[in-house]
Amino acid sequence: MQATLDAGAANAASALTQIDNLNSEPAAAMAERFKLVATVHGEKRRHNQKIFLGRQDQERGGEDQRCQSPRT
Repeated sequence: MQATLDAGAANAASALTQIDNLNSEPAAAMAERFKLVATVHGEKRRHNQKIFLGRQDQERGGEDQRCQSPRT
């Protein structure tokens, strides 16, 4: 009788371990996805900022060239 109870407890412990392992896999996958999305978002933001600043520089360059007097 005791052996049956011990086997049942061991099976329950094994099942709980397996459940914990299965639950940790989606958590790890979600964490990895979050990192990936954050990285892509940051890169996109840097790219857009670079384009925006480049356009501002071009606009300023055009204004600066118009305001300069021609050299003789």
